[in-house]
Amino acid sequence: MVFLRKVLEERWLLYIGLAALAIGLPLSRSLVSIAPGILIGAWFFDGLYRQDFTSKWQLFIKDKRAWSISLIFLVYLLWGFLAENDSQAVKLILDKLPLLFIPLTLSGLPLKRQKDMHTLLYLHIAALVLSTCLSTISWIQSPQMGEIRDHVLFVNHIRLSLMIVLAVVLVWAMPRLLSNRIVKVILTVWFLVFVYYFQLATGFVLLCVWSVIWALYAIRQKGIMRMAGFLVLALLMVGAGMTWKIMESQFSKPQVGTLKEFTQGGKRYYHDRDNLQTENGHYVWHHICKDELIPAWNERSEMDIPDHADLGDLKVGRLIRYMTSKGLPKDAEGVRQLTDEDIAAIEQGSTSVVEPHSSGILARLEAICYEVDAYRYGGDPSWSSVTVKLEYWKAGVHILKENPWLGTGVGDVRDEFHAYFADQDRLAQEAWDKTHNQYLTWWLTFGIPMGTVVLILFLAPITWARGIGNTSLVFCYLIFLMSFLTEDTMENQLGLNLFLLYFVLLGKAESTSS
Repeated sequence: MVFLRKVLEERWLLYIGLAALAIGLPLSRSLVSIAPGILIGAWFFDGLYRQDFTSKWQLFIKDKRAWSISLIFLVYLLWGFLAENDSQAVKLILDKLPLLFIPLTLSGLPLKRQKDMHTLLYLHIAALVLSTCLSTISWIQSPQMGEIRDHVLFVNHIRLSLMIVLAVVLVWAMPRLLSNRIVKVILTVWFLVFVYYFQLATGFVLLCVWSVIWALYAIRQKGIMRMAGFLVLALLMVGAGMTWKIMESQFSKPQVGTLKEFTQGGKRYYHDRDNLQTENGHYVWHHICKDELIPAWNERSEMDIPDHADLGDLKVGRLIRYMTSKGLPKDAEGVRQLTDEDIAAIEQGSTSVVEPHSSGILARLEAICYEVDAYRYGGDPSWSSVTVKLEYWKAGVHILKENPWLGTGVGDVRDEFHAYFADQDRLAQEAWDKTHNQYLTWWLTFGIPMGTVVLILFLAPITWARGIGNTSLVFCYLIFLMSFLTEDTMENQLGLNLFLLYFVLLGKAESTSS
């Protein structure tokens, strides 16, 4: 009984629940799933122990930030009655329960000290470091298995990159969180290296935007901060120049020369004169003779390509792209000019002779440029994370035009998207999904009027934040708002709970004492 009284008196359940959330987000979905249950249990048992449910409810009503977020759950609940897919509506509403439980819990069980908030953030950052380290070890042990992003363990790589950006921002925006600048620099460099080499494009873009904001602030200071600000701006300008060069090399089209009609062996070439897709400055769909290409390749490689394979075959496409990057005709003579190193590179999945010389985010940028270029000329958008989102957004706008006032209702958004894709026949069924844009998702679900109200409810807490948590909370909000452009962050368990963790910890910062 003494131990139980101690647990209730010190509110250990509250800290256990928050610690489960902080550690689980980068490392364990199971911990994230049980954390809201622990927190509402902490609120309930604390109310029983202290007999203060009435005061807890009053604290919740007075906490404008808490009920502003919780009202979003009420909107989901009400719009669930409009859904035709009842089972999906119930599932989504249950997934949104943390919007109600976590603000309710923390309004009635505030953190006692600022150092408690810091300790929980330390746990989260430490778990994030461990997650990135284990992912790096996985990649080092088997670098040839899939894309490098496939080695991101435990969580989706987009969610992980969002956590990394938030961690980097916090260690610099909250001076008392990590006072040792050497530790700050080491953490920042490690996270930057991880984001770069694991090709986390979303996180990299968010970090660049944050770096611009930080650099503009730093150059207004004195001494080493001012120098650091100018250095960061210089590095960003160099990066922007490299990005422009890569984009220019992909999208600027060389002059089309004379197209040969026959190969040296006397067979006719295939030319798609309307498709101006390029690889390393050469046209991909010019000078192709499949009748010579496949037999000549099979003579030199152990990776056989069936004789009946068409130009849309994955292996054929890889071979054509690689030979194009070397400026070779796609025929028997072109295959003979490939070196043994070229053959090995193609067998291992390379699509360009310049690919081995590119790494990290630059390699990802080159791939994105190629995918967008292919999409411009009718390429299949299904297997590109960039072009497939263009199709999602196009579908979302079409569905919104048909349901502008009340939306589709909770639970029916995915069904509407699948119906649209089935009619359009543009995406492979395996690639069917929904919006990947949080703003559009809210408007589609609730209609434009109520979707806008939900956005206002989401933003309201930053207008009421005061004190030491204010700047950090605003910065974190900005990062989430930017992530909403390319992801429906609040529609999945990790994204929703990640927001609530930072909302709770930073939103409570001004009410705690050191």
